Formats: sequence, C-alpha cells, structure tokens
Amino acid sequence: MIPVDLQLFSKWVSELRGPLVLFARQWSPVDAEDVVQDAFFALIRQIRNREGPGGIPENVSAWLFKVVRTRCLENHRAQTRRKNREEKIAQSRETWFQPNTDTELDARYAAKLLGELPREQREIVVARIWGTLSFDEIATLLDLPKALPRFRIDADESFDQGPE
Repeated sequence: MIPVDLQLFSKWVSELRGPLVLFARQWSPVDAEDVVQDAFFALIRQIRNREGPGGIPENVSAWLFKVVRTRCLENHRAQTRRKNREEKIAQSRETWFQPNTDTELDARYAAKLLGELPREQREIVVARIWGTLSFDEIATLLDLPKALPRFRIDADESFDQGPE
C-alpha cells in the first residue's frame, strides 16, 4: 500500500471542503458538514483499498462531489421515508384520551386573567394550578404565613367568574 502524503490530503481538504459544503447544502442544509466529512472518510477508505479495486481516484474533486451528492440523496430519501412512516403511524393511532370539554382550560382567557393579576397572586395561581402545590407548600415557597396564599386567592372576585 502506497501511503498518501498527509500534505496532499490536507490540500484536498482545505481546497475542497468549502465548495463541497456549499454543494451539500442544496440537498441537506442541516447535515452538510457531516456529509462532507463522511465523503473525506470515504476517500481515506478508497485510498486504503489501493491494492484492490479503487485507490486514489483520477479526479479527486469530481469523485468527492459525486460522493457528497450520493450521500445527500441517500439522506433525503431516508428522511422522506421516515417522515412518511411516522405520518402513517400517527394517522392510524387512535386517540389515547378522550378530550373532556367540561374541564378544559381556555388558554386565552387564563392568560388574560393571569396578566391582570398582581405578581403575588399570579405566583400563587401558577404554583397552585400548574405546579399542583398545596396552599401550605405555596406559603413555604413564598415565605408567607400559612393562611395568606388562600386568602389572597379568595379575596379576588375575578376567580369566581367564568369566561365571558
């Protein structure tokens, strides 16, 4: 096996890396760098197989562009197959839970109410509803007397009103 000069390989990488990445981004904007790196590893494998078929390609630049294009197409096909498979599975799956409209929280109305509350009350409401903390736990969290979180909620009449 005839070793390839490290300087020659470095020259290929420095001269061709940029154009190869640009070329790969047409097909695979996210994976372009990885595809180019794989192509250089494929070149190393090709050179190591010098004793058999292969060796240093006649036109390294054209060979690397072909490898990059092939890998990009393979990645694109794999992503398309994966997306189609996931969509097919998602469409065939039944809903695990039946939505209960009686207990659903109107997100816009809740955000409106929360935005109107003073910070102290907003902290209590968020900790109680979404944090599922007890009033005693909220009092400890906010360094308040035990009865104060419940009192602050009970004192606000807007909690008793439903959506308009």
